[in-house]
Amino acid sequence: MTAPATPTRRPLGVVLAVVALAFLAVSLRAQSASAVTPAEASVDRTTFHATALEKNPLGDPIEQPVLVYLPPAYAAEPARRFPVVYLLHGLGMKPADWERSGPGHPPLSAAITAKIRAGAFPDLIVVYANGSPVVTNFGAVYALSPAFIGFAAEFGPDNPTMAAVPGVASYADLQRHVAANRVRENYAGLLYICAAALSPNPAAKPLPIDYPFVARDGQLVPNPPTYAQWQSAMPLTMLDAQLANIRRLRGIGFDVGREDHFRHIPVTTRALDRELTARGIPHAFAEFAGGHTDKSQERLVRHALPFLAQHLLFSAEKN
Repeated sequence: MTAPATPTRRPLGVVLAVVALAFLAVSLRAQSASAVTPAEASVDRTTFHATALEKNPLGDPIEQPVLVYLPPAYAAEPARRFPVVYLLHGLGMKPADWERSGPGHPPLSAAITAKIRAGAFPDLIVVYANGSPVVTNFGAVYALSPAFIGFAAEFGPDNPTMAAVPGVASYADLQRHVAANRVRENYAGLLYICAAALSPNPAAKPLPIDYPFVARDGQLVPNPPTYAQWQSAMPLTMLDAQLANIRRLRGIGFDVGREDHFRHIPVTTRALDRELTARGIPHAFAEFAGGHTDKSQERLVRHALPFLAQHLLFSAEKN
């Protein structure tokens, strides 16, 4: 994790990489787009060429979709620099999903605009990045119900799809196997995405990934070195190795719903809270009554964005 980049202006040049977790990250990079009516917000839908994905072993597209929210003041103040929040969606989603309206909540852009006009936080640009391929560093972070913080509960050896499933010939076969067995917590697709990010192996058959566990004598046991690869990328086990960079962050925040159906998330986020506290690292942690996604927009506009705006706009940069 590094210090934020210097803000820039036109033309639109979104430089970012993405993660498979539901993380918010803040940079001081300002973006631009086509002119909009003064005092009106807009959402630009475009793509960018992700050079970091060139020749990636899993064949992820180089041209990545991105939506850019521009606040009401953006077009009216062309010389002004705006802070930027990079919004990384959860597994199985895509950037455009943030703009879907549903019962009780408008598209995200409308909710953000309402909060800006109400003075809940200052004008800022929000980049809805594609959260399926890779990661960068930022100035402050806030995680909404983050998964895969560490091995626990169904994200561990109790889950049979943490190892290769015998007889599976393709990813579609894997999904059919889980559906046929009606085991909700197998999460075969989510684990495949994790493996694609953490332990890809184009030479492996039938799936181009390595799993962190292997079946032995009827039980799942760690599969070194893949198990070590996964652990080294998990916040609970990477804290000490990344301590200096973590201390450079202006702000760290995360929350969790007590009724999250991903059972490992409440367990591991509470553990992360304890580990950060033990190391004297300032952070904000909150539990709320709710599940994994039912309060995502509410938590985002009422807690995450104000938290990021506060630490981005009003805190001196750490050395």
